[in-house]
Amino acid sequence: MISTAEKLRAKGWSDEEIARALQILNSELKTNVPLFYKIMYWVALVAAIIGNTFVAIILVPLLILLQKKAIVLVILLIIVLALSFGALFNSLLKEIESLSKKTYIITNIFLPTLAFLNMFFIINLSNFIISRFDLRNIQNPSNLALLYGFLFLFPFLLSKFREAVKIII
Repeated sequence: MISTAEKLRAKGWSDEEIARALQILNSELKTNVPLFYKIMYWVALVAAIIGNTFVAIILVPLLILLQKKAIVLVILLIIVLALSFGALFNSLLKEIESLSKKTYIITNIFLPTLAFLNMFFIINLSNFIISRFDLRNIQNPSNLALLYGFLFLFPFLLSKFREAVKIII
């Protein structure tokens, strides 16, 4: 395979011009991402966390108060929201990971932790409301929270599986 320097030399470039071109191509300026883009992704991640928490807060009364006929709609809503937020977080974290190799570990720790915290929050808040207001709960919030947590992690797990398959192949 012909190197870039050899190709440029064949086109009549001087050694000085070739050295300068290779320096520009290999410079750190090419790999540096402006601070604005890093800030933009981190702000988007924080906004997504706030939105996800808000959705969890909204789901709690629905999980407790809706009758058995409407539980199918709530389950469908949970499926759509969990997959949507999971895909959003996965894509945001992939972008953050591509900006800096220092944040690689965040995808492996942050997303599962966030899913666990959301499940914990939904279960505890539902149980608190049920006990505080002496409600008769029709469905088990633990099962629905586990469904939300698994589906929230599904896009992340799928992308990790794809990476593993690419490594194997």
